[in-house]
Order: sequence, then structure tokens, then C-alpha cells
Amino acid sequence: TIGIVQGNELFAVDITFDNQYILAAGSVSQGEAAYISQISNLPVASTLPTAFGNRTITSARWSPDGNYIATGRDGIIGDMQSDLQVYAFNPDQNPTTTDLTSMQLLDLGSVMGVDWSPTGDRLAVVSNNFAGTIFIYRFDPQSLPVLTLESTFSSGSISGGGRVVRWSPCGNFVAAGFDDPINGGVIVAVDTVSLVHI
Repeated sequence: TIGIVQGNELFAVDITFDNQYILAAGSVSQGEAAYISQISNLPVASTLPTAFGNRTITSARWSPDGNYIATGRDGIIGDMQSDLQVYAFNPDQNPTTTDLTSMQLLDLGSVMGVDWSPTGDRLAVVSNNFAGTIFIYRFDPQSLPVLTLESTFSSGSISGGGRVVRWSPCGNFVAAGFDDPINGGVIVAVDTVSLVHI
């Protein structure tokens, strides 16, 4: 079954763990940068009301429990706009999303990769504007701010920005890919306990 999002260039898709919802995100041409549909409703382009705004989304991931969505945006450092957002997803009879980070400025430039830890309490983030750097944020929806920077891994030998990041299923490792102009594509694996490059 195929669903169509008219007029948008897609950069990210993800499906909830329970296979109920699909998220498609990308460029903005029709007023929204991301759409959510119930998989059972495809191929009808039935998008739910969202609060994703009108900036290009370069990465998007459902939390493991399907209650939250993390998005990375195409941005410029210093533009005073958040480039990393977390939305609460309410799948009740009238599904909606709510920006939990609206009061938080996370100015990271072009966030190309986001991924949830298997437990859903941390986010790994890479930006095209931070060479060889992986950010680990602690996520707590009951506190303000909901995201706090827990740790940073940076490799001085990588001169390219981050493109993609993924947690290992056990939650002890993060792998990231960087676009290094000298060495080409570089893959970094980090032990999240001791932040050691392996």
C-alpha cells in the first residue's frame, strides 16, 4: 500500500513499534513539514493535525513507546530557532501533536540525525554544523526543560558534519556517520557509558 504526500520532498520516515502510525517528514511546500497517518488508512493521504511548523525536517524518529516524536531541522547556528524538537503524540479520537520543547532554544544548526535510546529516556543527535560530534540529551517529559545535554563525544580527527546516528539495541553504544571532506564517509561507534571511541 502506498500513501502519497503531495508536493513534499521526504527526508525521513518512521513507523511506530506497534505498526499503527507512519510519520513522513521533509521539505515544506503545503504548510506542514511532517505528516502522520494511520497505516490502516493508507493509501488515503489522511494526515493528522500536527504542530510541526513550516521549517524543513531533516530527521524524525518515533520514541520506542510511540508517545513522542523527535525531529531535527535544517537550520543555521545563531538564527535563534530550535533545530531539535520533541513532540508529544496523543493518539486518542482526535490525534494531535504538542511541541514539548517550544520554550527551549536548541540552536544546533542542521540536525541531520536523531535517534532514541531503546528505553526512550535519551536522544542521540548529530548536526552538519558540528564536525565529529555526537550529542546525548536526557529526555524527561515531566521536567522543564524536557531535554538536558547529558554528554558530548567529539573526535578531533573528523572534519565533517554528522549525517546519521543510531543507538544499539542494548543501549550501550551509539553509531554515527560523518561526511568528512578529507576521509570520505566516517563511521564512529561510541560506548555511551564511558564515551570512548571504539
